Amino acid sequence: MIVKTLFFGITGSALLLITFLGLPGTAMAESVPQACYDGYNFLKSGDYKKSVNKLTRCLEANSLDAEIKATAYYNRASAYYLQSLAEEDWEKADNINEKALNDVEKSIELDPGYAKAYCLRGWIYLDLSWGEFGDEDIDTGMKLGATKEECSYTYTE
Repeated sequence: MIVKTLFFGITGSALLLITFLGLPGTAMAESVPQACYDGYNFLKSGDYKKSVNKLTRCLEANSLDAEIKATAYYNRASAYYLQSLAEEDWEKADNINEKALNDVEKSIELDPGYAKAYCLRGWIYLDLSWGEFGDEDIDTGMKLGATKEECSYTYTE
């Protein structure tokens, strides 16, 4: 049996290193719907289905600039990806990973310099057995400034 161990920068937790650009300044905060923050908070707490629902509502807002929208897509992709890791049915896991892949690709399209998005897409590719693409994206993420810890993807038995 293979157990996936993913090491990320949150102490004492095996979560993705997820960011929502910190707490934006007042002017920015007024333009960011509460659903964006709620989705991120559900993601951090491990409630991935609620996170997906809130981030979907967040992405429906017309007030999002490209950077916030890229982050929301990244966070929703992360929620889908983490949901797929808990799924025992591999077909369901692959379907969830396809949703994650669609979202992370939208994130990269909106912000081509989003280093951690490349790492996440690399992990998804590796889970979908597209190893060459996964390795390339992880390398790209690190070249764009993601740390080794942010891009770590290891298996242990």
